[in-house]
Amino acid sequence: MATTDTGGSREIADAANVAHAEEARAGALLPALLIVVALALVGFGLVLSVVELAVKPVLLPPPFSTENQKAETAIFLLSIVLVLPASLIGGLRAERMMRRGPNAAALPALGWLIVALPAAGVLALRVLPGGGGVGEALAFFVVLAAGLTCTLVLAAREPRLGPVLGRSPVAGVAAGLTAALLAGDLLVFTTLGSLAILPLVAAAIVAAAIVWIYLRRPSNPSRLAGRRGVAVDVLVVIAVLIAVPQLDVFGNSGITTFHQNLWLGPASRVLSGHALLVDNASQYGIGSVYLLAGWFKLAPIGYGTLSFLDGVLFGLFFATGYGLLRLAGVARKLAVAAIALAVLVLTYNLLFPVGTIPQHGPIRFGLPLVLVAAATWEARARVIRLAWGGQLAVIALSSVWMFEAFGYTVLTFAGLLAVGVWGPDGRGLRWAARRALAAFAAIAGAQLVFVLATVLAAGDLPDYGLYFTFLHAFLVGPLSHFTFDFSRWSPGLLVGFAYALNVAAVVLLVRLRADVARRRPAELTALAGLAAFGLVLFSYFVDRSQDLVLPYVSLPLLLSGAIWLDLVLNGGLAGSRSSRAAGLAAVLAVAVLTVSVAWSSLSPRFSSSLAGHVVPGGESIGTAFHRLWHPPPLDPASPAGVTLLDRYAPGESTTPVLLSSTPGVEVLLRSGRANALPFSDPLEDSFASLPSASEIAAAVDRLRTGQRVLTQVTALGVLASLRADPGRDLRSNPVDVGDVLTLEQEQALQDLAARFRLRVLDRGPSGFVVLELARKRQPG
Repeated sequence: MATTDTGGSREIADAANVAHAEEARAGALLPALLIVVALALVGFGLVLSVVELAVKPVLLPPPFSTENQKAETAIFLLSIVLVLPASLIGGLRAERMMRRGPNAAALPALGWLIVALPAAGVLALRVLPGGGGVGEALAFFVVLAAGLTCTLVLAAREPRLGPVLGRSPVAGVAAGLTAALLAGDLLVFTTLGSLAILPLVAAAIVAAAIVWIYLRRPSNPSRLAGRRGVAVDVLVVIAVLIAVPQLDVFGNSGITTFHQNLWLGPASRVLSGHALLVDNASQYGIGSVYLLAGWFKLAPIGYGTLSFLDGVLFGLFFATGYGLLRLAGVARKLAVAAIALAVLVLTYNLLFPVGTIPQHGPIRFGLPLVLVAAATWEARARVIRLAWGGQLAVIALSSVWMFEAFGYTVLTFAGLLAVGVWGPDGRGLRWAARRALAAFAAIAGAQLVFVLATVLAAGDLPDYGLYFTFLHAFLVGPLSHFTFDFSRWSPGLLVGFAYALNVAAVVLLVRLRADVARRRPAELTALAGLAAFGLVLFSYFVDRSQDLVLPYVSLPLLLSGAIWLDLVLNGGLAGSRSSRAAGLAAVLAVAVLTVSVAWSSLSPRFSSSLAGHVVPGGESIGTAFHRLWHPPPLDPASPAGVTLLDRYAPGESTTPVLLSSTPGVEVLLRSGRANALPFSDPLEDSFASLPSASEIAAAVDRLRTGQRVLTQVTALGVLASLRADPGRDLRSNPVDVGDVLTLEQEQALQDLAARFRLRVLDRGPSGFVVLELARKRQPG
């Protein structure tokens, strides 16, 4: 009996110790996160200031100003590989020291006050004239680092702090003070003139009412289930799909033509029988251009139809976000509110309507979100093999889609593997290795299919060097300098910091609240995938650095916020209802601010959306689609070029054309012709010095006397220079014609002049010229 009693007592004691340890870890999450926030804020400020002082901006030729991409990239990388890990390690150790020290009772208040110090410092820096210079910022953050270090040391060792800060009201006061300072920091990164005051007040009242209702509602509110719940989800997806696409996208014709030519040129060449990586290339990869070519088999190729396709893809992107939230187990009301907010502030608040600039959207960056959704589906233990197969399919597709999509998808996959290895289930490195090998096999299979399809269709192997030439030009070549600087106090700094903290929060959740992570595997998987995807997606903003890009890279952050709020409200991260209400109030405050900033654009964007044309009183949807399928001329010169082609080269499906990208691409699209010379979008081609001299020469050899060439007045100047200097080497000594014709187009003119006598048939309006290819006179 004695032995039995002793064993039972030990079991009870062990269980009590385990329960006490779990309770301690549960209470450690928020203080640890707060300390990590403070350390990361100070560390980021130091890195930013030092790098900006050390790396000087580069002066660009007009009309550009300066760029400092090396500094921006260094700040981003150092923040990830140095500041974030150091903050996590330091935060965990500091929290453990305080919890085991004489001020354990004061830990909640200490956590808030430790954040208040750098939060107040940021506000103090902002009120300096001009927001403070880099030198002043460095001095501020050095002082903040010293103050934060002293505070952490005192918090861990000074026993007199415990009786003062350990009182229950003190933590609430500290939290309120810090929340006010953090709210001020949010306003620091907002242009106050962009705030709509009346909507701000109205939204704040609504948010307060939501918190009040939450505090008074029953603990277990009724929920839709079964078919009714599924029906609501389907209706939400349909609403998103009609709310996002914009049908009026021609208000910025110059922006539209410049950016869409980069896609339409290569897609037009595919439609005329030119295979990618054989005699056609695009800076935006392979699969994406073939997708456009497939779409243009159904719809006429043009700016309007490309805009509509991009709008549909945007709608699917946001609908996938909603599906991800529901797969993760986020409450339906919260998921609906989150995706509604996403549509309002991330699509309606874009500087240019959805569909204007395709390369900013899901056609380029959407695949990783599909991967996260498939992984979350697998974590719910529903049709596991199908969900895993879906992940492999996405990874395989990304490898033939484009470089950015592939890189972002692989890095997101790495984040999912990391949470599987080091998460609460601890699946181990062997599991990760098996999955990585399966992904590699899927990639190899996709590449093999692409190679075989190219050989069968074009009779030649794909030349990956055509695409890598573009990558080299943009990553390390001369085009790598044509980026933009951060604006002063850019909101991008805030978004990037939030993405870093999202990663930190996932690590802390696994480390300190393994019980919650184990109970909610789908939400943990979604958070890990979104954290990895969001961090790598933010690198696109680091490269472009314009505030207009921010909405395009912020959906993973908004979705993560919804999942974190669901964990606070329903997942056991917060104990008392008042704590949960505080978390709800904090999220609503951010939502109110973003809606206020976006308010002025909401009404016009809704009116021009597909939904705005469906509701009664809107413009006829038939008229809107007719305009998309048959858009007005975006370049006013293009109709004159089409008229000349119809007059001098009637009935041709391919005609030699040597025009600048604008209006050249539009002239070809509106005339329904392909270019007999190997140019897609001449400007884009020139980025990679394409086409090659041999390709140009071969295309010129295929031309015959009597054919007509549509070009422009600038070409006559080039021909005059070549006649004056017949042996001119254009590669080393191009004719200076500004940005009208590319070097490769000058090379084509030189080859034409060498083989044919070029006779001017017509000097048409808008600077167009029609040349006839005549037999070259023999000497003597």
